[in-house]
Amino acid sequence: MPLTARLSDANSAWTTLSRLRWLAAAGQLIVLGLVMWADFKLPNAAIFGVAMVTASSNVILGRWVSLAWRVQVAVVLDIVLLTALLGLAGGPHNPFTALYLVHTALSAALLGPRWTWGVALLSTFGYAALFPWHYPVHEIMQHHDPTAHLRGMWVAFAITSVAIAFFVARLAAVARDQAEALIAAAARADRLASLTTLAAGAAHELGSPLTTIAIAAKELENGARQAGRETDAEDAKLIGEETARCREILQEIAGRAGTGVGEAPERVDGEWLEAELRRALGEALSARVDVAHGRAFWAILPPRTFGRAVVTLVRNALEASPDPQRVSVHLRRGDEAVEVEVLDSGVGLSAAVAARVGEPFFTTRPPGQGLGLGVFLARAFVEQTGGEMTLTSAPGKGTRVLMRWPLPP
Repeated sequence: MPLTARLSDANSAWTTLSRLRWLAAAGQLIVLGLVMWADFKLPNAAIFGVAMVTASSNVILGRWVSLAWRVQVAVVLDIVLLTALLGLAGGPHNPFTALYLVHTALSAALLGPRWTWGVALLSTFGYAALFPWHYPVHEIMQHHDPTAHLRGMWVAFAITSVAIAFFVARLAAVARDQAEALIAAAARADRLASLTTLAAGAAHELGSPLTTIAIAAKELENGARQAGRETDAEDAKLIGEETARCREILQEIAGRAGTGVGEAPERVDGEWLEAELRRALGEALSARVDVAHGRAFWAILPPRTFGRAVVTLVRNALEASPDPQRVSVHLRRGDEAVEVEVLDSGVGLSAAVAARVGEPFFTTRPPGQGLGLGVFLARAFVEQTGGEMTLTSAPGKGTRVLMRWPLPP
């Protein structure tokens, strides 16, 4: 499985698991409040401490533990905390021992066979440890209400069922979304391959005829000027210019459709990208671009294709933002990803148009002013280098394009 997919799966799993852990901490505090209200004699301070460890560990895991290991560490820690909590509240007599099954089910859905067997064994040992080590409260419960234990078993069964159903349903939804994304990426890759083949073939087949036309147009222009026919000379010059434009378009398509194939990745940083924007856009346009980057920003990417992708997005943003509106480029490198964000405050796009941006040969420009390939090729480059690109826009609120490359843990 590609690294990007693995990190995406781990992030989705951790997001869902962290929410369950917050609910678990809240549930522990609620149950503690009910126990205190019912005047059961329990080590309430220790139970409160377990709830606080559950809540604080959620924050610690999210900030200081690598994304690739958060779920594993959280599951093991939760089994230990559950064992401690059950030991403080009746041990094996506590009906909430059924919650051990939740961790086994989560491991089977997330962590693979080895971790699942390990978690199952750890849960079994934890349950067994409750027999010799627990705070006895079942006698008190039976003294107050002989059927309390049966009702507790029903509540524990309901909570366990809901937790497993919620997590499995959430993972199934994530899996469906990822499958759809993979299908869409495969379709874009097929279109890119077709475009590359078409562009290369067209450039090869039309190269010689266009060269012949350009030479003939130049000879006609020179002959017309020598004969004093300025109108014919201007027409011949126009033919030559349009022929040169056709050749440039073919070369651009053939070159850009490769999206960096064969180009070695190199280290690029914010200063390099600023210089590339000034060179490609010129002084007038680059003066309207604000580039914000920390000194720590850098990435290992094919530089020429990376710079071309950013220039394309910035140029589109400038065209959508009438002068003197400015375009912002934010460069970020965190612990989990490298991000390049392009923001404009232009006219924005409707939801229907925004959904189609990135399709080959779809453009919002007037006829003759664009082929609709820039964003498509930029997205193809990002995805082929292990990243993802998202576009959000709304009429009158501008457009935001984010290119994101996850970092290995």
